[in-house]
Formats: sequence, C-alpha cells, structure tokens
Amino acid sequence: GTLDKYMGDAIMCFWGAPLDLPGHADFAVATALEMVEELGRINAEWQAKFGLSIGLRIGINTGEMAVGNMGSEQVFSYTVMGDNVNLGSRLEGVNNIYGTRVIVSDAVKNAAGSAFRYRSLDKVRVKGKEEAVEIFELLGLAAGPDPEWLDSFHLGLAAYRAGRWEEAEAAFGTCLALKNNDAPAG
Repeated sequence: GTLDKYMGDAIMCFWGAPLDLPGHADFAVATALEMVEELGRINAEWQAKFGLSIGLRIGINTGEMAVGNMGSEQVFSYTVMGDNVNLGSRLEGVNNIYGTRVIVSDAVKNAAGSAFRYRSLDKVRVKGKEEAVEIFELLGLAAGPDPEWLDSFHLGLAAYRAGRWEEAEAAFGTCLALKNNDAPAG
C-alpha cells in the first residue's frame, strides 16, 4: 500500500497503484484490522499511563480511480482522485452514525473474499453520490461460525427491513443481551 497523505488527524492510503495489485482489497481490509488491533494495544498502554484512550474510524472502498501526479508544475503529489476515493472518505465519517470503527462498501466486501467477517448495516447515499451503496461493518477474520449475537443482529435487520418492528426489536434486544453496548443493534 501507499501512505498517501496526512490530513489533520486523518491519513489516506491506497493499494493497487502504480501497478495492478491482485488482492488489493484483501490488503486494505487486513490493514484496517491490524490498525484496530494496534490501537487496542496503544490504548491499553495510554490508559494505564495517562488515563486516556483514542478512537479511530476507517472507510474503505474500491473501484476505478485516477492515479498519478496531481497538481501544478509548482506543487504536485502522487495521489488518487475520483468518485471511488470520495466514497471511501465518506464511509469513514458514516462510522459516527452507526457507532462503528470500520465500514466497507459492498464493492470491498465482494472483492476481499470470504477471509473476513462482516455484518450488513444499511444502504446509504452519501454526499456526491446519486445511488445508495450497501455498507458493511468489518468485524474481523472469518474464523468459525458466526457468534450468536451476530445471528440475532442479522435476524433483527431482516425483520427491520421487512417492517416487522416488534420482531426486529426482540432480535436486536437479544443481540444487545449477548453483546452489551452493540451500537448498531441499539
């Protein structure tokens, strides 16, 4: 991957340029999981030393992008631009709405394959896009069967999408009983 730039408290990275990189979505998703894991270690240390911790939000998208030296003759940088870059950036902010850390687009979920575990969250239409995009929370590696709380969440989401409100509330309640403080179920 390429660490493209720092923007305030944010960083931007991309995979698959300047040369095509088969499995680029897998690398991006695996990097997000490593970042979450490392932040957990950092937060444990900082909590013990300073009594504080920090959070993170990650948005990941894949698709065609313009890549190369962008700017003018005086100031330019090697970067990526385009609608698919914008969507990744918007998904980072969407984490605030769902109380999640890592949101990926359906394009990433489809490209990264079955090595990772996700849960469907919603379909959203972000600023600058006409069509809604299905989004997923990245949960981790797909090792073993889904945990019971995740099964309950999926039942609740299916009931919610079908307008079966009482059934949805009961399933989300079961999810919360099994995984306390699960923001998307709350």
